[in-house]
Amino acid sequence: QKYRYTEWRKDKIHADYSMLYDLENDPNEYENLVGNYQYKEIEVELKRKLDSVLINWHWNFKMHNFNVTGRPAYNNVYNS
Repeated sequence: QKYRYTEWRKDKIHADYSMLYDLENDPNEYENLVGNYQYKEIEVELKRKLDSVLINWHWNFKMHNFNVTGRPAYNNVYNS
């Protein structure tokens, strides 16, 4: 599990906040890599995976943190 990517969303399309961490180089998750050009391909790939899971998700919530399993992820997030 090299990367952790998390989004908080109010709807299926727009992320209010995103986080990407390189767990090998930053195991304590101090540096959010979202927007860092060196990690752009990884960010895009993980966002695409998350979007594909959420495309059929029923939104009955105001705001949640989701991972690629489509489950609320308050402490669990997608790792790859």
